[in-house]
Amino acid sequence: IRIAQFGIKHDDPRFFDSLVWNYTLGGGGFSSRLMKVVRVKGGKTYGASSAFDRNLDRGSLVSQTFTRNSEAVATTKMILEEIKAMAKDGPTQEEVNAAIANIAGGYGMRFQSTSDVGAALIGAELHGFGKEYLSNYPLAVGKVDVASAKRAASEILDPRSFVIVMVGDAKDLEPLLKNCLLY
Repeated sequence: IRIAQFGIKHDDPRFFDSLVWNYTLGGGGFSSRLMKVVRVKGGKTYGASSAFDRNLDRGSLVSQTFTRNSEAVATTKMILEEIKAMAKDGPTQEEVNAAIANIAGGYGMRFQSTSDVGAALIGAELHGFGKEYLSNYPLAVGKVDVASAKRAASEILDPRSFVIVMVGDAKDLEPLLKNCLLY
């Protein structure tokens, strides 16, 4: 199951805010909302996540999971509800604190080799950010607050723009999808 929508341009000022709300939504592994609702609460699958990407034009936001055919629609609805909740309410203070600690705190671990550093420098230069972008990255993440993360989530997440893809056995999925309104 994939639920996707367009994201933001590479230089969108809401990028760091979006890193934080996406970490809370599905980017934070076992601590994320999607993982908690789909795996822990729902028992629908082993995992669920979301990935936020940005490009020169427009990036994407993709939430994903897998489950039994018989649970596909119910699982999709659970994910959609969490995305809608993030768009409406944003992350909590506790979630913002955890996201900042993980993203900014783990930033240095991305650079384990000279090729990692070189690739990051080239990427920053190609996007016109300059090398100071790399040294200021954790500081920029640390400046995110609840209000800015909530605002970014409400501006970017648009349930009317989602594209949903389910791959499974059509004989099982088709009856579940007939007369089903996912959003």
